[in-house]
Amino acid sequence: RSNRQPVRVDQVEIATVAADFALNPEQFTLQELRVVPADGGGVLAQGQADLTDLTDPRFQLTAQVDVPVDPFTERYGVALPADTVIGSFTADVAAEGTLQSQTAFAQWQLSDSSFPGGGEVTLADNRILVDNTRLQVSDGTVTANAIAELETGTWQATATTSQVPIEQFTNQAQGALSANLTAEGNLYDFDLAKIQAGGDATVADARVQLTPDSEPLLPPGDWVTTFAWQGDRLAIANFTAPNIQADGTLGVDFAQAIPLGAIALNVALRDFDLRPLNSLAPATVHDYAQIAGLTSFTGQITGTLEYPQVSGIARLEDLARNQFAFEPLAGPVDLSLANGGQIDLQGTGDLLALVVNADPWPVSFGVRNQAFLAAGYGAGRQIHVDIQQLPLAE
Repeated sequence: RSNRQPVRVDQVEIATVAADFALNPEQFTLQELRVVPADGGGVLAQGQADLTDLTDPRFQLTAQVDVPVDPFTERYGVALPADTVIGSFTADVAAEGTLQSQTAFAQWQLSDSSFPGGGEVTLADNRILVDNTRLQVSDGTVTANAIAELETGTWQATATTSQVPIEQFTNQAQGALSANLTAEGNLYDFDLAKIQAGGDATVADARVQLTPDSEPLLPPGDWVTTFAWQGDRLAIANFTAPNIQADGTLGVDFAQAIPLGAIALNVALRDFDLRPLNSLAPATVHDYAQIAGLTSFTGQITGTLEYPQVSGIARLEDLARNQFAFEPLAGPVDLSLANGGQIDLQGTGDLLALVVNADPWPVSFGVRNQAFLAAGYGAGRQIHVDIQQLPLAE
């Protein structure tokens, strides 16, 4: 028997459902069940059931699955990174048992994929085991295992990545990611707030380069972190990278396009080289002014991605802009995109000071470098500046 019209199951259109079977009082035989989605591929199944005990009939079933996954992700609105292909999913399934007790085993593979691989799934003793999952991601690998108790709903999972290139996910950073993750929860109460998860990660030989023509923002080196999920936020126990240390929490808000919520980080920046910032400036600014020097900062980054706030103590060493070389400067920094703020960095004689409003727009500012002094304020959308002792000859 087969369908005469396409059948729709949720978002999936089934072009063909055909079955050949035989039935007598003692046995049901499924000679072939063929299911063909409109998007291609198909599922074939064969089996039989012993009907001599109708209170708990025994069955055997085998199935072969071969379907392209990408059309289904499109139907369900799953957004994938550009040029990412999930590919073809194939599986061989064998199951047997009774209505009271079942066992099953499936071996699956992904081919023609951006991350080809495979794994095994076993159902036995009212327990599901996900074993030997291994995916190839460029020159790296991802492995995973999981176990779920169907009676209680409890589940545990582990995943490991090894030498996965992070440039697979962003064009602004390079490095090889190795990580260990663990998670546990309950199938029947699948609430992110109740899932317990954590792990550690290392990005080896990492570098950040915001544009193809810009200099790396940090010296190449390893990024190392340890973290835990706390229901609605990610707790960073520690994060270290060249010249940076941090800890704190990152909120998660899946209602946002970038699912980052409240930020609460303690940050220590040591001897950050300002010169790579020159390559990020517009060409007109780049040709007119060059900055150099090292900055250090100890404090907090709070707020949100849209309205961050930076508060702490900053220090500038060997700061120079073109011919102006400053003595060491230090002082408080308190800036917020929501409320404005101020910077007040002073040396024994030199200074850099700035007060901005929430626009942000300068309210007042001052620069002193030896005999040179510039001070000003903002009025409306205009800036008024008073300059003294500008060394034009230099």
